[in-house]
Amino acid sequence: MSAHPSHEEPVAAATASTAPVPVVSLRRIAGLVALAASAAALTGFSNPQQLVQSYLPAFLLWFGVSIGCLSMLMIQHQSGGHWGILLRRLFEAGARTIYFMPLFFLPILFGMAYLYPWADPVRIAGDHHLAEVVHKKGAYLNVPFFTARAVLYFAFWAFMARTLTAFSWKYDETGDREYAEKMRRMSGWGLLAQALVITFAGVDWGMSLDPHWYSTIWGILFMVGQALSAWCLCIMVVSRLYTHAPLNRVATSTLFHDLGKFLFAFVMLWGYVNLSQFLIIWSGNLPEETSWYLDRSRNGWRTLTFVLVGLHFFLPFLTLLSAGLKKNASRLAVVAGLLFSLRFVDLFWNVAPNFKHEHFSVHPFDLLMPVAVGGAWLYLFARQLERAPLLVKHDPQVHEMEELAAHAH
Repeated sequence: MSAHPSHEEPVAAATASTAPVPVVSLRRIAGLVALAASAAALTGFSNPQQLVQSYLPAFLLWFGVSIGCLSMLMIQHQSGGHWGILLRRLFEAGARTIYFMPLFFLPILFGMAYLYPWADPVRIAGDHHLAEVVHKKGAYLNVPFFTARAVLYFAFWAFMARTLTAFSWKYDETGDREYAEKMRRMSGWGLLAQALVITFAGVDWGMSLDPHWYSTIWGILFMVGQALSAWCLCIMVVSRLYTHAPLNRVATSTLFHDLGKFLFAFVMLWGYVNLSQFLIIWSGNLPEETSWYLDRSRNGWRTLTFVLVGLHFFLPFLTLLSAGLKKNASRLAVVAGLLFSLRFVDLFWNVAPNFKHEHFSVHPFDLLMPVAVGGAWLYLFARQLERAPLLVKHDPQVHEMEELAAHAH
């Protein structure tokens, strides 16, 4: 592997460094889990409708981690801070998994008729109201345009991840501050474009599951959920890595306290945007809007609603008030792990009622698919982590962090 990255294929400046044991273990275990769960999922080809309907929330969870890492990477380049030095390589590795997401998207593309009513001619022909809605929105909700938009989304995300990584590795290699400035400038306009692209992707892949319904806050819900998912995963990973070189040179309880405060802020933001959507729809009391909440307040779905309110918001909110817990890497990782599992519950609650109108139920594939997709995603993530040293070079904040860590120890 060349030590001098070209424009076409960026390569880390010091890939010869040995990956920490936890990264190697993650790659091996995740690969085995992905193979085993995918083999079990092969039994679902006899029921393709259930298979693809179970696949969608799993895809949205892990795809959301990729996009959340890309968003957090750009935020870090804009804001700076020691916390970003600790997590930058994790964000970059997570963002680069977006290269593989088009392959993960193919089951959704091939199973569109099982997911989206507007993509199923049989359902349109048998439902006059649906046919009327599709006629009004047909210029946007059609298979060719849906596919073309997806291609544009993935192209934008891949371009941003690739370019920011190339600049970062070039900065490692040369120490030229101009690359840091390039990352900062690119992240500025990139965040604005990211907000727009995520909103359109959220509408396409989530909100259009019910073409009658709409919400002006849906895009923000997607953004916050993705950032929270990425943050939870990175906390769990760094809690395993901070005792290994090179992160052990910079990691301190103060840095984990900062990570915990960010997690606390994202939990509050998640609660705020969800409550905002509910209050707007409740106060408007329009049938085309309230039907979405009515479907999630009956037939067993109400229990899951209370589970999300209690465990996704109130429990982490109260737990993360403790400064001592936020400074303890292991305890913080437990809270992050609980929140990450509830991120899937939240996506399932958003998606599944569109398919299970009669009553709440959980099919075995609903639990199997996030494991299969997650195993594959974590394998790719670990492979990307192995491509570059876990601590950036030349950034002036690294020396500051090393001094602080030396005094703390």
